[in-house]
Amino acid sequence: MCHRLGVDVLTDLLERSRARGAAFSHTTAHRPWGLCFPPVPGLSVHVIVRGEAMLWIDDPSQAQRVVPGDLLLVRNDAHHRLASATDVDCTPMADHIASGLIPGSSRRYRLGQPGDEEPAEFFCGAYLFEGDLCDGLLRSLPDVIVQRPAAGSALRAGRRPA
Repeated sequence: MCHRLGVDVLTDLLERSRARGAAFSHTTAHRPWGLCFPPVPGLSVHVIVRGEAMLWIDDPSQAQRVVPGDLLLVRNDAHHRLASATDVDCTPMADHIASGLIPGSSRRYRLGQPGDEEPAEFFCGAYLFEGDLCDGLLRSLPDVIVQRPAAGSALRAGRRPA
């Protein structure tokens, strides 16, 4: 019951702040690859579907390894990177969106050239907020939150949706 109440409070806060999703994309990335994301006025959201990646803000030595099923939230003022390794060149997200669209799709992108290794696959987006209702909430969050599904969860298995 408490969990349900918490969700209702968060849902109410998001609705009152006029949160809206923006710039959602689905990328398949072939090694070596890297993306650089600019700060957004809200939260950047990433979900790892297949493969793995490294996520960091400023210092690559502080990178976190992320795996299938992980949900990543990056606070609004954090310029961040998502890559196959910390030593690869990272393409600005705007350049990736401008040049990586898979023909015939509207939001599916490819990064790098297919090779022998399994590619990483992930969704990226952002939630933008109007007004200052969520400013305190956003300021209270750490720069990065990696939410990993519980052991045994189908989300953690790294299976592609049917």
